[in-house]
Amino acid sequence: MNSNTDINNFVKKGCSIWQGSLTIQIHLITTAGLQKLSGLTAVCGTVTIQQLRVASLAGLENLQHISGSFTLQQNPFGTVASSQRLTDISALRSLTYVGGALAVKQNAFLTKSDIEYAFENTRVRGAVTVQYSGGSFNKCTGTAPTETPETPSPTAATPAPTDATPTPTEATPAPTEATPVPTEATPVTTGPIDWGIRCQWTGCQSCDQCAEVVSEPTENPHCKQYCAERTNPWQTKCKWESCNACNECLSVTAPPTENPHCKASCAEKTHQWATRCKWDACNQCAECEDATPAPTENPKCKNYCEERTNPWLTKCKWNSCSECEECDVAL
Repeated sequence: MNSNTDINNFVKKGCSIWQGSLTIQIHLITTAGLQKLSGLTAVCGTVTIQQLRVASLAGLENLQHISGSFTLQQNPFGTVASSQRLTDISALRSLTYVGGALAVKQNAFLTKSDIEYAFENTRVRGAVTVQYSGGSFNKCTGTAPTETPETPSPTAATPAPTDATPTPTEATPAPTEATPVPTEATPVTTGPIDWGIRCQWTGCQSCDQCAEVVSEPTENPHCKQYCAERTNPWQTKCKWESCNACNECLSVTAPPTENPHCKASCAEKTHQWATRCKWDACNQCAECEDATPAPTENPKCKNYCEERTNPWLTKCKWNSCSECEECDVAL
């Protein structure tokens, strides 16, 4: 996906579980476009998110499962405004499983705590590579050395082609197959995905195994658990789509809406209010009720008529000065 149009086409397919790999990249994708991916719950291939210019990954709150690797890199790419710097990846807290490697790198404005918080609930079966502002760390998943069992192979006697007493010979031991040690997942979890997790996926909820699974209380998608944990003011958090239905938002007073015809900048300007009140952005300010409008200039008696040093007999012949009071006398 390289643009909002690509996202719109994807959403029209109505897929909550994508059967292939998925790449979301470049600055043409906006915050509003990314938020349209809220119906995506699982990707059966790899996922790459790179070179975006958005402040958060809002829209991916319901992504729970990635069968392949997951890469989050180069966000943002190039020089960007502060509003385009990726600083909030908490939308990924619902991601519970990554089947391959996890790489988070070259995201200039993410801190270690941002990354740890986002992936706190994620099981990763591959290697983990993390870079953050001020450092990095790696967790490599390896295979434990295997050992060959020491149980000797049975020997078989080979009779000699004579009438003599056969001399027993040693049979060549058959090669034994090492028992593989299962690869350990990162951080610790191995084995198949529990049905308690799978039954949360839209595509699996009708499976027979889910009839016996006790469902946990459904989390309100507009009041995630992390809303209470984040230290941002509630006035800020209540603007997030993932937190705007929390009870705390009921008591948060929305800031007054700025009058488009009385901007805050009107009071900061140094022009006379008689001048400012002519501006569309200031003409409804309270000061304009008392401001005396400046006299309208006569198009046939411009201000410069009096300033010019030419004789009035000459100036009164000019169309822009012909109705000045001095012309009554001069003519």
